[in-house]
Amino acid sequence: MLASEITEMRGASFFRSREALESAKKLGYPVIVKSSDEQNDVTDETINALLTLIGTIQSTWTDRQREVVTFCRAHGDYTYSAIARELNVTKQSISQVVHAAHWPAVQIGEQAVRRLLQELPARVRAEGQKVKH
Repeated sequence: MLASEITEMRGASFFRSREALESAKKLGYPVIVKSSDEQNDVTDETINALLTLIGTIQSTWTDRQREVVTFCRAHGDYTYSAIARELNVTKQSISQVVHAAHWPAVQIGEQAVRRLLQELPARVRAEGQKVKH
């Protein structure tokens, strides 16, 4: 790798990602999003809050809840009846496990994080254009 390539890698994104990794490590979080130089970016705060809440819920899952939710995640188009047949249990059992795991709330949170992350590139570009003018 050339020295000029290494220098180019040390741009704003490099420093933000390093700051995010250090923050995640300090706080004990698996991931932190830091998409801009602004200290109080609402989008970053929202994403990080959602990820923290999702992680908190997931940390309470039993092995059985994790197993059922993993199956639900892999087969999103399956009904509880179909999942129950695949796992050789009752539909009611699946329903109880899914609701005890707060899976519907986790799904909503994950969908919101995906939407916000998809919007970030456009927002970051728009912020960069504002700074240049």
